[in-house]
Amino acid sequence: MKKHNPANERIKRKYFAFLKEAKRHSEPTIDAAAKALNRFEVYTKFRDFKTFHFEQAIAFKKHFAVQKGQRSGEKLSKARLRHKHKWLDYLNAIKESLTIRKAATGVGLNLKTSFRWRHRFLAWIASDHPEALHGITEADETYLLESHKGSRYLSRKPRERGGRASKRGLFREQICILIARDRAGSTVDFVTGRGPVNTSSLINCLKPVLDADALLVSDGHSAYQIFCQAENLSHQVINLSKGKRVKGAFHLQNVNAYHSRLKAWLQRFHGVATKYLPNYLGWRRSLEQHPIISPEALLGISLGQFP
Repeated sequence: MKKHNPANERIKRKYFAFLKEAKRHSEPTIDAAAKALNRFEVYTKFRDFKTFHFEQAIAFKKHFAVQKGQRSGEKLSKARLRHKHKWLDYLNAIKESLTIRKAATGVGLNLKTSFRWRHRFLAWIASDHPEALHGITEADETYLLESHKGSRYLSRKPRERGGRASKRGLFREQICILIARDRAGSTVDFVTGRGPVNTSSLINCLKPVLDADALLVSDGHSAYQIFCQAENLSHQVINLSKGKRVKGAFHLQNVNAYHSRLKAWLQRFHGVATKYLPNYLGWRRSLEQHPIISPEALLGISLGQFP
């Protein structure tokens, strides 16, 4: 029995790259899209996407309407966030940065529902980001230990809570978080992967969001210099290794202060699984952009109504 279509796989890889780099969707969101496409392919017996016809979508919708979830036994077409009267209370818990357990207790949900609601709402909230950065823009990376929190199967020995890396320095156990922030406070964030940032990551992440008039301020990492030369961007280097932290109007204090606030805020969660890290970055960014936002406004963001 056919289990995949090579031509479809190539199209899907390009689509997932588009969701990640252009749309900046989180890993769980992209996984959900992959599962939905696979479900459609199974239904069509992996027919080539190039032969797609709208009648296939109509037939699949009717087929999907009668399918049932393996866990709940409910129809998948009716799988949704229930208890609408509790949404605002839960979004208030997100506004207050409560843990999953405290949010569940305060709103009256079980832990699994609280977890599911958190990442459903955060995936939507994380999509509220500036389209471009202007003027003097600081960019710098910070690092967190890779975490498989919640995973049943590990490719390494589990670490104790608050554990340390197996060796010092930046290497494959460290996850790179790239933050770019202009002087107006507009912020974008990216999880670039394991190990130090590289030129390819900068091209994929920063090129779409840096305005033509932007002047990028960074440390002396060669990847930034190569990126700015390739894209013909103005660039100012702050050589932190030589103890220089300010060069006239140029510095990295804005973005480094953001790093400090981010890491201090993350401590309350006692570790964040790497696959959910984009959601937490979007959560923190939303709190920074809208410090006095109401639960109603957060619900609006979740529905695509950005302030």
